[in-house]
Parts: sequence; C-alpha cells; structure tokens
Amino acid sequence: MGSRYTSSRQTKQALAVGAEVEYFANALDDCLDDRGSIAEKRARVFKLVDIYHTYAREQHERLRSRTGPLSATSMPEKEGAIDMDADSHDSGATSLEYAQEENYWDQEAQIWNLLRHLLPTRYCDTDTFSSKSRSGRLQKPTLWNEFLDNNPLAMERKAVLRWLQSISKDGPDINEVVKDLQKSADRGDIIAHGWIHTRSTIKLRKSVLAWPHVLDPSSPEVSQSHVNSSKSPLVTQLDPDSITRQERRLEPQDEYFERAIWLGCFELLRRGYSAGEIEKWCRERTEGWRSVSMSAIHMSDSEALSSPDFPPESFALWTRSCLAVARQGALGDYERAVHGILSGDVSSVENICKTWEDYLFAHYNALFRSQFDAFILGRCSPEAVATLSSFCSSDMIQHYDESSSPEKRVLRLLESRDVTKAAARNPMKVLEAAILSKELERHFFDQGLALALSADKDHNSEFVATGGLSNSDIDTGRFFQLDHYHGLRVASHVYIILSRLENLFLRPHEIVSVDITKRDIQQNIVVGYTSLLRLSGLYELIPLYCSTLSESRQYDALCHNLIHIVDPASRELAVSLIEKAGLDSLKFVKTQAALQFSTLLIDKATQSPFRIVENAEHSLKYGRPVRPDFFGEDPDAIDPTHELLIRAIEWLLVVDHAWPEALSTGTKVYKVFLKNMYLNSARTFAQRINFSAILSYQAENTGDDHEGSPDLADITFWAQKLSSLPAFSGSPAQVAADARNFRELEALVRALDTMETLASLEQLAKEDSNISRDFWTRVGAEIKTLKEHMQPLFGGWLLSGIQEGDSELASLRTNYLPETILAYVSTLHFAGTCLSRDNLLESMELSTIIADKDSDIAACFIQTRRMKELVESFASSSKALAVMTGDKKVAGSTSKKMRETGWTRNLWSVKSTLGGEGHTSVDIAKYVMELPPPTIPPKPGVVNFDGNSEGPPTPLPTQAFPPPAPSSHDGGSQRHHTDPGASWIPPTLQDMPKEDLAAILRDGRLLRTATNAPETAHPSLRASYEALQSALVQNSELASKLLELELRVSNERSAAQAQLLSTHALERQWRQKQSDLDGVLAPFSPTSLYQRLCQGVQEQAMICLALEDSFIDGGTGESVASEREVIEWTRRYREAKTLFYLRQERKERWDEGRVGGWR
Repeated sequence: MGSRYTSSRQTKQALAVGAEVEYFANALDDCLDDRGSIAEKRARVFKLVDIYHTYAREQHERLRSRTGPLSATSMPEKEGAIDMDADSHDSGATSLEYAQEENYWDQEAQIWNLLRHLLPTRYCDTDTFSSKSRSGRLQKPTLWNEFLDNNPLAMERKAVLRWLQSISKDGPDINEVVKDLQKSADRGDIIAHGWIHTRSTIKLRKSVLAWPHVLDPSSPEVSQSHVNSSKSPLVTQLDPDSITRQERRLEPQDEYFERAIWLGCFELLRRGYSAGEIEKWCRERTEGWRSVSMSAIHMSDSEALSSPDFPPESFALWTRSCLAVARQGALGDYERAVHGILSGDVSSVENICKTWEDYLFAHYNALFRSQFDAFILGRCSPEAVATLSSFCSSDMIQHYDESSSPEKRVLRLLESRDVTKAAARNPMKVLEAAILSKELERHFFDQGLALALSADKDHNSEFVATGGLSNSDIDTGRFFQLDHYHGLRVASHVYIILSRLENLFLRPHEIVSVDITKRDIQQNIVVGYTSLLRLSGLYELIPLYCSTLSESRQYDALCHNLIHIVDPASRELAVSLIEKAGLDSLKFVKTQAALQFSTLLIDKATQSPFRIVENAEHSLKYGRPVRPDFFGEDPDAIDPTHELLIRAIEWLLVVDHAWPEALSTGTKVYKVFLKNMYLNSARTFAQRINFSAILSYQAENTGDDHEGSPDLADITFWAQKLSSLPAFSGSPAQVAADARNFRELEALVRALDTMETLASLEQLAKEDSNISRDFWTRVGAEIKTLKEHMQPLFGGWLLSGIQEGDSELASLRTNYLPETILAYVSTLHFAGTCLSRDNLLESMELSTIIADKDSDIAACFIQTRRMKELVESFASSSKALAVMTGDKKVAGSTSKKMRETGWTRNLWSVKSTLGGEGHTSVDIAKYVMELPPPTIPPKPGVVNFDGNSEGPPTPLPTQAFPPPAPSSHDGGSQRHHTDPGASWIPPTLQDMPKEDLAAILRDGRLLRTATNAPETAHPSLRASYEALQSALVQNSELASKLLELELRVSNERSAAQAQLLSTHALERQWRQKQSDLDGVLAPFSPTSLYQRLCQGVQEQAMICLALEDSFIDGGTGESVASEREVIEWTRRYREAKTLFYLRQERKERWDEGRVGGWR
C-alpha cells in the first residue's frame, strides 16, 4: 500500500489521534483509483472493507490481551465515552480506559464485518449473483440450494445471521459460559456419562427394594419413596423423554447438568458452529442424540453440499415439531431456546437473550426460518399442506407485514423495548440498524444534520444550513457529535464506500440523496471528519477526503481547512496533493480568496475621517506632531477574519498562473481595509504580500528575466505576461489597472507605517535628551524610506483608477491624501530641526510641487478645504529653516544632487556673511544694524579693479566682527607666538599701494588666501594649525585603538558567554546522569537490599507454615497419605526450612553489623 499520506505532524493542536487515521487514508487512496473496469473497482472497494475489518480486529485483539474479557460494567454506554487518545497509551492508563477502547474497536470491527457480509450480496449484478450462487451447488441440487439461489433476500438475511454468529464467536469460550452450571452439577471435571446422580439414586432404590426390573412409577412403593434429594418425584428411567413422559424430575445436580448441556447447545447454534462441530461437542459429553435432533437444516454452504435432501414434508414437519417443543414440551429456558432457534420462534429465544445482538439474532433467525418454511410449503402437495396446517407454525413474515419491511419493524421494536433501548441508541448500533434496514439515506441525512446543529452552536461556517430544522426535529443523542473522533471516522468511511458503490452500479439513490440540500447535509459527515484532521495537524490527508465530496462542497471544505496552513513548504505540498487527488488547484485558491473576501462584505460601509496629525499649535522645533501609534497599540492585533483573508491571498501566490487574481483581490482587500480604517490589517497585508514580491514570483514561474525596471504602465508588458496564462479570461488593461492600484495603495500603507515609526521616535526624542548616535542613524534611515514611499503620492495618486470610474478610489484619495501629506510635512519638520536642514529644504521643494499649476494635490486640498492647514505647515517649516543655526546630530553637507538642483542652505542662513561662528541672534541683529549704507554706484562704463563693468560691491566695515574667544585646545604654541593684533599686515603686503589692498579687502577669496597662505600667514596661525592637526591625528589614532579594543572585548565577551552556556549545559547533563545513575542503583542500595532480605525471610516463613498446615489438614480426611507423598512432603519441607534458616542467618549477620562494604 502506498505511503503518500504520511504526516509530518508539525502543527498538531488540541486533538491527538492514532495511527489508524493515516492507515485508513492510505487504504482509501488505493481504493479511489479510477483505473480498471467496474468489476475491478468493485473488488477494490470490497478489499478496502476487508482491510478496515482486519485492522479493527487486530486492534481489538491487542487491547483484549491487555485487559482480559470485558465486564458489563466496564463498557461505555456511548461511543462518545471513548478516549480520544486511542492509540497512544502510556503506563498511566487505567484498565477502564483500555476496556473502553477495546469495546470501541470491537464495535467498529462489527460494522466492517457487517459490510463484508452484506455488500457482496447487495452490490452484485443479477447474472453474476446467479452464476456465483450456483457455482458451488451444481453437483447437489437440494431444496436448500434452490431456496438460496432464487431468493436474494434470503441470501441477505443469511449473511446477517452469519454476521451475528461471528460476533457471538468472539465472546468467551463455551466451557466458560457453562462453568457455573457445571460446578453446580457437582461432577468435578466429569462432563460425560449423563445423569450420574439420578442413575446412582435409581440403582440404590432398586437394590433396596431388590427389584430386578425397571422401577414402575405407578407402584405405590415406588411412587412414595422414589424421590430426589429435594423430595420431588424422581424419574425411574434414563431415556431423554422420561422427564416429560413420567412428569417427574431429576436429581438437582443432574438438572444443573441438563441446563449446562442445553446452554452449550444454544451457544453452538448462536455462534454458527457447523453440524460436525456440534456433534463433536455433544459426543464428548455422551449426548450425541442431541446433535442429531438439531441437524436437519445446515446454515453453511459447505455443509449443504453434503447434507441429505429430505422431502419437503419432512422439513415442514420437523420445523413444527421443534416449535411444539419450544412452546410446550421443554422443561428449561435453554432447551426452549435451542428448539426456538431451530423452529424460528422468537419468544422462547428472547427469554435468554442478553445483548442487542442476541435479540436481533432471534428476530432475523425467525424471519429466515419462516421464509424457508414458506418455500418448503410451496413444494409440498396440497394434501400435505392441509395436514401440516393442523400443527402450530411460526410465520414471522406475516406477523411483521412484509409490505412494510420486516427488518425495519424489528429494529423499531428493539428501540422501543426497555431492555435494548440504551444499546439501540448507541450511535454505532444506530449505524448498523440503518445498514440492515436500508435506511442509509435517511440516516446519513440525520447524522449530517446532527453535526450541523452541533456546529451551529459555535457558528461554524463549514457546515451548510440546517434548513430551518431545530434540535426538536432530531434526536442528536443517537448520532455522533463533532468531538466523537472515532465515530466520525467510521461514519465518513462508510459513507464514502457506499456512495462509491452506488455510483459504480448506477443504482437508485439509496445512499446519496438526489436533493442537493439533503446531499450537502449528508456530506457534513465527511466535512466534519476533515475538520478533525485539521485539528490533528494532518493537513496532508484533507485533499483525499475532499475529493470524495460533491463538486459544490469539495472546494469549500478545502478552503476552510487548508487556510490554516502558514508554512510555505506545507502549502506547496498541499497544492501538489490537491492536484494528485484530481482537484483543480487554481480553482481552489480562487474559491478560497472569494470565500474569505465575502466575509468582509458585511462590515460597516461608512468611512470615518482619517486624522493622524495632532490638532495643536505649530512649534518651532516639531511643527504639528504626528500622533504616535495611530495604527494601534499592538501591531499584531488584527481581526481573525482579516488574517484568514491575508492567508488566502498568500495561497494565490502558491499556485502558478494565479498572480493576476492576487493583484485584483489584493486591490479589493486594500480598499476594504483602508475604507474601514483597519490600518493594522493593511500594514500586515503590505508586509506579507508586496508588489515587488508578486512580480518576482511571476518572473520565476514564467522564466522572464527583465533587465532594469519594466514599464508597469505599458499594456504590452502585461500582455506578454498574460500570454503564458491560457486559462486567464481577463484583459491586459485590467491587469495593468489592478497592478497600478495595488502598487499605489501599498505605497500609502507603507508610508503611513513609516510615519508611525517616526512619530514614536519623535516621542522618544522629546522624553529623553540623552539619545545615542544610533538613534539618529535610525531616524535618518526611516526618513529615507519614507521619502521613497511618498513619491507615488505626489504624481496623480489613484487618479487613473478614478478616471476609470472607481468611486471607492476617489473616496480613499479624498480621505487619505491631504492628511498623509500634512503628516509628511510635519515629519520633515521634525527631521529638519533635529537631523538635517536638508529635510526642511525638501519640504520647501514639496511646496513648489504642490503650487505648480499642473499639480493635482492642490485641487485635493481645496476640495477638502484643508489648504489653510497646508500653508501653515509650510510656513512653520520655512520659519524653522530661517532661524536654524546649523546642522545637528548626524547631518552632513548638502548632497551633490541637491546642489545640482539649485538647493542651498546658505540662502536661508544669515550668518554666512559674518565670517565667524558661535554668534547669537542678538549679535547678528546688532551687526546688521551697524553696517554702513552702501556706496553710490559709479557711472556707467567705468571699469572696476577686477575688470567688471559693474559698480563696486558694498565695502566691508573697517573692523571685522570680533571673533569668538580662543579655545583652550590651542596648546602651548600660543605661549611662543602671540596674536599680533588687528594692525598686523603680512610683510608681502606692506609695500603694496592702498588701491591694491582695497581690492584684496573687497574680494573675500583673496583675503582668505593672504591670511592663510604659507608665505603670508603669521607664525601664531601656523602654530595653531599644527597643534590642531597633531591633535586631530592623535584623536584619530585613539579612535582606531578604541575600536580595536571594543571589537576584542566583544569577541571575548561572546566567547565567555558561549563557554558559560556550555558549562551550564554540561552541569545540567551531569546532574541528570547522576540522577539516572541513582535511580538505576536504587534497587541495589543497602536499604533496598535489607528490605528485600526481610521480605524474603517473612515469605519463606509463610511458606514453611503453609506446608505445615497442608500436612495437618491432609490428615483429617478419610484417605491416608501414601508413603511416597509423605517422603515428597518431607523433602519439600526440609528444603523450605533450610532456605528459611539461611535467610534468617543472613538477616542476623546484617543486624549485628557483620556485613562488610555497606556501613
């Protein structure tokens, strides 16, 4: 058998199941193979039933070997009491649990055995049935063979009787059954020789009376004195009819023996033993005549071939004679029951019935015998029929009214009786009754309805509606519930087997209902079993069972169960198993996405205003901050239905050619999430399913390798992609639109997610001023990510979809775009004041983009009446940019790209013309106020010193703005080279004319060159530069050494941590080994050895005492022990006493401390 469905059991949950689940699945997989003819498929189904029966029987025998025979008190009343952990017993399991499990496997084996007997009869072609039934009987054309050959109903009833007989055979041995009666017969181990106590009494009476002939019961002497031990009249002869003929009794012991014999005969007939076996059992007890009286009709085909063919009148007369004995002539219940079985009487057999099966056997036997009796009468002459009519007969078929199915009447009767009501309500027995009465369509409907009602309490959508029925319409206690794992497994496999046979033979709808609603309710059985497989983590088996359902329920069951798989490798395995089961994997993932998306359509339809910027005044440093955690406190807190929907979209990416559906459904998911403010769900969806991953997945499956970035707006690009999907019915334009909308909505979600992160970081920056450099590095990285995500929002975001008539996109644009841009400006404000002024410059650039005449953003702000808020935000950013004194934290110089686009921070900096650093705003303002007015420009055409035709620039003041106080890092160089003061001029410039000096002063570059050039610089300046350069080199070397030390310390710390963990692990292992060693050596410890020695002394003393008592008790009887027995007893007693003294001496030595090595 194949092992395709071997479970990895990686995701087991609450329910633990046994190995039978995978075993049954493997066997079913082999049976569902569609290859071969109808006869071959039918043979595979019958073989499957045999496999299931063999497995159940082996499990029952295995458990029975542990528990022994079951008692009536240990059996559960309902299958629901069975332990769900059936096949994983441990040492702590109680005997009651084993007994309950054994009882379950016994009941399951009975069901499979019933199907083994009935299915070949019910599902067989007429020609095949006739040829098969006659094949073994052509050499012996008897009435019995003719009766069975021409009557399929008789064959079915006979099969049921065989099944009931096989159940009884599994009971205790017949010798155990009659053990109590045999013991009361006071015969010891003697089972033969008839009525030995009555025989002894008769012989004694004849010897007392000296009567040479048979005792005459009419003689006064005999009638008065010939009584048994209970003073009742005793028979005078030992023939079998003497009791009824003389109306006398046997000795009480022989009456018990008689009852034991008849009980044994009843069990032989009840268990279906052959005539030969019955004869052997009776001859062992010297009661062979009893087997002869029971041998007229043989139940087995093999014995029918060798049985004599009596005339039909003999059969009819023998049956009526047995009925007369059963009703009038027998003395005990067991004798009446034996003749009741032979004659087809019910009341006489029911008197000794104990189980539901016994009562069912009594009725089926009566139906079968009555049917055969009617057949026999049809072969008799009219004169014989008239003569036989004077005898009492048992026509059970007429009693049950054949037109209304006698089997149904019998089973209804057993359900109404108090003695069988409890057993008849057992779901296993209810299933057996449905099989026997051919009411399987109704039974499976009621079973499915009971499961639906049970699931409806938990709002489980895996089951169809109940059609308006309530609990009052069905007795749910008679059917398996969702927590009855074993029962659901049996019921589902029985339903699958019978429905497959029905499809093979194109029979009328006896199993599967023709009504679609009823059929779906019937299939709740298989759907419920697949749910149990899911709870057990056996996802690999679910596609197999779903393939047996109708097409309308196959994919629903798959979707509800496989949606819980989250491992990518397990999903791929599930898809391959779905395809191997003959199902469409593409249809499965599409159906799953549609089902999960439909659960969101009932959510609220109104759209709330989206607000994440706090309603506060603009601050110089933070502007209007963004509200932290506006996604929610818990990032993983999403609705379970949303989680399942996201998984459904992930499933679309597992199947080839399903990526267009992923784009389309993903766009719808974004719309629902954003419309209803499910921001956490939208973020989770964007993290797990992004547009770039879909493109890469599509490229992997189609083999396309695009160089560079493809033009996603090009319809031709998508048309090429769709050319490899022949089953796709959409247009390239629609796919392109879905891709565009998906990408733009994803950009919004990712931008909002990054803003929330930055808002949280801003909150941390406000609360803690001592923040490490790594914090600002992370802020810079998040800002860069945010800028990338915001780019799609600046150029026609969602406008293409809106122009195509999508009103939902228009609503999302109006609700989200203004607030998102305001939050973006606020975030740039925070980054510009705390990180780098370049972010403020980008904010100013954004204002120019929005102010452009072709911009669509300004129109959106005007439409939502939020333009004032936007202008205030930009004004706040420009104000912050104007008053900032420089970059902070990890900010660097303006990037080359920014300079190429015309961005410069010097435009916004007032201090760029002051020639120094470290000045306050008051100093800057005072400096500006003291500047002289500009000189009058020269006349046109006058050439300036530098050759320009423009007028001279505004001269600088005669004294530069006072530099800041010198730093203490100048070192000792300033002690040797003091500052020459403001009147110092480089020697090379001292001889130059004033006009040249004025030109140098007007040109800042020449002035800086003259100041810092090696030939003109003052020695004190050079010394300061050298000191600074030396300090810088030293700091660089120290920093390098510090980094090396940090790396070494980190490595040493990691190594020490690893060694510490290894040491702890070794220490735990050593302690465990020490504990295990102590446990192993515990039986050999001094305390244990001393206890064993004490117990040995006591046990040996008890043995010696028992030997002495046995010797004393043996002497009080009538018999005297032989010399050999005395010698044997003496030898045994001497050996026992020697061992006792030896152990006692060892104990004394121990008590005195004379045992070395232990103390």
